[in-house]
Amino acid sequence: NGWRRDTAQRLLIERNDAASIAPLIGMSLKHTNPLARLHALWTLEGLKQIDAATLMAALDDKHPKVRAAAVRLSEPMLKSAETARVRQKVLALANDPAADVQIQVALSLGTVGAEDAAQAALVTLAQSPLALVKGAAQFAHAASAPKTVAANPKPTGPKLSAAQMKQFEIGKANYEMFCLPCHQPHGLGQEGLAPPLVGSEWVGWSEARVIRLVLHGLRGPIKVKGQPFEMDMPALGVLDDEQIATVLTYIRNEWGHAYPSVSTNAVKRVRDQTADRADSWTQEELLKIK
Repeated sequence: NGWRRDTAQRLLIERNDAASIAPLIGMSLKHTNPLARLHALWTLEGLKQIDAATLMAALDDKHPKVRAAAVRLSEPMLKSAETARVRQKVLALANDPAADVQIQVALSLGTVGAEDAAQAALVTLAQSPLALVKGAAQFAHAASAPKTVAANPKPTGPKLSAAQMKQFEIGKANYEMFCLPCHQPHGLGQEGLAPPLVGSEWVGWSEARVIRLVLHGLRGPIKVKGQPFEMDMPALGVLDDEQIATVLTYIRNEWGHAYPSVSTNAVKRVRDQTADRADSWTQEELLKIK
């Protein structure tokens, strides 16, 4: 009964009774039901009593869901020299036959940072024929790999007025909310998901083009910095005029860019002009707009 299992787990953690620790460890190692082993592991984690020996056994569990949970629970130990054997075991599970385990290994290694062994495992996982494994590895690799371009805290483009500078700062926050998951904090994008913004000719297009792109999205093949991409960018017309203006101002003045800011009035004007449009744009259509 799921409710009883969840409630038992909650009560054990709330009561924090040391007498429950040994039975929970035994359950995590020996119980015949994998659901029981999972609950025992997560209850130990809630009690802050999960240890390396228990995790090492769980990482060898015969059920992939338990192994995947053990990988997730190992994250606090992956950077510690005292638990190097746990890290080595997690790295080895990059070759686990189960997709659930591979996905969790990719996501967990993304928390390690730029460690060479973790990055090598992520590169290997990114070649997986399984789409979810490949996507998780690419996301984790992009998030944790050393960046070749540093994000500038202030614009290095044209001098901005006080009002435009405020617009830039607001745009940075809006970028982090709406654009960062795909284009990443460094603006380098993600292979197979989103093209780079840094140094992209698209960023420097006329405001008439870039506003349309954000309002209605983009579909089909495109080229960015000479590299082909087959992608669909979702429409962001649900954002208000000021949000779109600030995001574009930020993108056009970050990472060494030097393009004019975009005003709220400009976004409103383009929104009114394209109010009847339902489809996303293609590269060919946008290139016809001056």
